[in-house]
Amino acid sequence: MNNLAFHHIIHNQPELALSLLDSSLAMNRRLYTSQSPVLLNSIYSLAKLYEDMNKYAESEKLYNEAFVNVQKIVAAYFPSLSEKEKGQFWNTMKDYYDSYNSFALKRVKENPI
Repeated sequence: MNNLAFHHIIHNQPELALSLLDSSLAMNRRLYTSQSPVLLNSIYSLAKLYEDMNKYAESEKLYNEAFVNVQKIVAAYFPSLSEKEKGQFWNTMKDYYDSYNSFALKRVKENPI
């Protein structure tokens, strides 16, 4: 579903993409735990689409949920990793932090907390 949603995004059909990403997220919530990378990716994809559609309130809820989940993943796994694994882990998680921080900077005037 995500691939089809991205196809619609590329072809400037955000409403069709929104429906697919929303369905994908609902399905992934049923299938995966909050610490699953699959669920995390679904949340971030939908948050980014809402952001691109200027639906910031919806986007913010999802970004905040995803950020909490990322923090749980880091707390659960990072301390026990080797230095090499920590580097690989960071490379995997970096985009989530960057997306969240970028969105937060856009929203700081409307929502300073």
